[in-house]
Amino acid sequence: MANFFIEQARRHLAARQVQLALQASRRATDEAPGDSAAWQLRATIEADLGMHAEALASAELAAQHAPADARACMLVADMAQAMNQHEKSAQALSRAVSLAPGWAVAWFRLGTYRFEQRDFEGAEAAFAKALECDPGHARSWNNLSLVRLAQGRLEEAEEAAKRALAIQPDYAFAFVNLAKVAAARGREDERKALEAVARGLAAVDAALAPARPGAG
Repeated sequence: MANFFIEQARRHLAARQVQLALQASRRATDEAPGDSAAWQLRATIEADLGMHAEALASAELAAQHAPADARACMLVADMAQAMNQHEKSAQALSRAVSLAPGWAVAWFRLGTYRFEQRDFEGAEAAFAKALECDPGHARSWNNLSLVRLAQGRLEEAEEAAKRALAIQPDYAFAFVNLAKVAAARGREDERKALEAVARGLAAVDAALAPARPGAG
């Protein structure tokens, strides 16, 4: 019966009927309180509705019922981050990469957390692991560029940003990083041109972004 309610919740989500999806996900966890997938779905829906405390609690139950599931750990990290519980988020990310050492996204997220904590060496190591797992992960190249900028390693920062753009030519943030490199070198005309490209790409992204699902 739980699977029936899980599929029902997914159908409601596809139709952007988020409140109905939440009701169905609650029925799923009621029917199968030990089903990690049901708790993960419920957490995701609660987060969509801005119910961050409830989403974190559901994510933690998902991880509790599937302790070897890296995706459940990543969900805890996401929900903890939304609640500004940074230490809990970091612990969940570390657990995720230990469970799935070949998962580039988990290493990327851990690197981003370390960068925000100004642990630049740790961030660089995590982004390097992400790129070892997936050399085509543009966001890791971009954030590696940020680390190198913070360390004053301009040539390496430029190289990493260009690697990101080789993979994703319309990546606005990589153009921002190149603009920062140009600024650090005193190349104002180049900086302005790169920032203009970044703004144009960001405007296109904003125009094309899908509307947030409604709560109907």
